[in-house]
Amino acid sequence: MPGLRGITPACAGTHFLNWTAKDQTDAVGRGECHVAVDGFRIAAMAVVDELADPEFWHEEDEPRDALYVHRVIVDRGYAGSGLGEALVDFASKLAADRGKSWLRLDAWRTNLALHGYYRRQGFDHVRTVSLPHRGSGVLFQRRAGEASRGTVRFERMERMGPEGEELRQGGSLDGEGR
Repeated sequence: MPGLRGITPACAGTHFLNWTAKDQTDAVGRGECHVAVDGFRIAAMAVVDELADPEFWHEEDEPRDALYVHRVIVDRGYAGSGLGEALVDFASKLAADRGKSWLRLDAWRTNLALHGYYRRQGFDHVRTVSLPHRGSGVLFQRRAGEASRGTVRFERMERMGPEGEELRQGGSLDGEGR
């Protein structure tokens, strides 16, 4: 099973719809891009940050009391391996470690299968926001520190800093959030 690591160049070489090279560089520079690697192959990635989309999350939602997970992507060769779940569990643990109450995300309104996937990962539907200029808008959250099903275990988690230095992220994470 690949180890979960955040690596500086991981997001920079990856293309995402409506995500500019500057967005990628900024996320990497802030240490928000986390990847699961298998040797030298990027198996999965996610961006985890404090950037609440103001069109979706309002002051009454207490947006500063959450971390937000974006762009969870798993290489099709690793589909069904639990890597997406493990990245989301990692983000949940990171939110708890930072004293946040929630892990939140938004999903495309038309992707019903993805909505079901997040519900199975312990997320609750908060509301759906329909804006004509946005495809996304189905909002989910779960308590920070909660893990999904407890089926994936990583020996270590770390991330690389902007200069390539290895920064210890802390211990192991199993499905119980440890």
